[in-house]
Amino acid sequence: MRVTRLRYGAVLFALSAFALPAQAASASSAVNTPLQVSQGVVSAATLRLPASVAAVEGRVLVAPGTADLVGVAPVRGGTALTPVAIPDGFAFGAYHLKPKNGAVTVRLVLLPNVTGNLQMRVLIDAAADKSGTPIALGTTEMTASVQVSGGKDQLAAPSGLARGAAPRKASVVTPAFGKAQVGPDDLDVVRAGWYATHAAATTCNQPSNAADANRDGCVDIVDLQAVAAAQRSSPQPAETRSVASVAAPNPVRTFTVVSTADTPDKTPGNGLCADAVGQCTLRAALTESNWLTGLTRINFNLAGTAPVTIQLSSNLPNVGTSTSSVYVDGYSQPGSRVNDLAHGTDAVPGVEIRGASATSTDWIFYTPRAGTRFAACC
Repeated sequence: MRVTRLRYGAVLFALSAFALPAQAASASSAVNTPLQVSQGVVSAATLRLPASVAAVEGRVLVAPGTADLVGVAPVRGGTALTPVAIPDGFAFGAYHLKPKNGAVTVRLVLLPNVTGNLQMRVLIDAAADKSGTPIALGTTEMTASVQVSGGKDQLAAPSGLARGAAPRKASVVTPAFGKAQVGPDDLDVVRAGWYATHAAATTCNQPSNAADANRDGCVDIVDLQAVAAAQRSSPQPAETRSVASVAAPNPVRTFTVVSTADTPDKTPGNGLCADAVGQCTLRAALTESNWLTGLTRINFNLAGTAPVTIQLSSNLPNVGTSTSSVYVDGYSQPGSRVNDLAHGTDAVPGVEIRGASATSTDWIFYTPRAGTRFAACC
């Protein structure tokens, strides 16, 4: 299967009803860096937050090309999101944070790329307490500098402003995935939406975005903490953005995609891959697979000469859930061929999936769990 990347995450669903007021944090925030670090060697800036903060997101702004934000590490435990590259820096987020010694501490792991006096600007865009209620922090913009390998150049950080309050008040969260109770699958789809909207720099002012679990007009870390808090239990699935190529396991069921249309499944959970006109599309197959328990294999039997193109108009659902896994076989398409050369390739991909974005800053297939099985090639 040939994959053309696009700027979309996973399908999200959320409803809400009752307004929740924003709370004020009782202490200020601060960021500290080491006095000196080496070029090409990772180091960590320390972000200290009020003890009431259970979730935080923001941006680290640095001069272009001077450093990369390669990770986020909560000190007392929590779930960190993979940093997302944005104009002038990186977006970061973490939730399920816990305080220690009267404060919440998060390490921002940096990789300096050049020598000089590196300045970083940290903007806090959103925060929430452990219930998912938004918190208004008194300090939302911080700067710090670190000397990299003794260089003399002054590497000033770009200017920027923290996001400020969401357009609307947050509301109580109901299941995002569509089942009766809020659970791990809801967290998966909201997390995928966080990545997609931040990569696209469209975090707020999206009145119809289903990833906005608390309906405050922003897809942010507050949604993730609110959904996590609403679960009866809070298992933390492994973070992964990889698409693995694995041997085909024995499926519980097989869906065969026969249409290149990008139409949804008519009745999720009824065991049938069928859109409104009875055709099995890739979107319908993924949706139905996620609603069922066990392993589903998705094959292709599309009209046309391989590789046959499926043009997407919006983001695809996640690949797999807490109770289901998916194996997608692009080489099941008639006319495709697996490479059998020791050098070079004579492979013929079966399916080409194209997104609606002009750039490739995000992924088509989001696999929220390490146990998900997905076969892709070329």
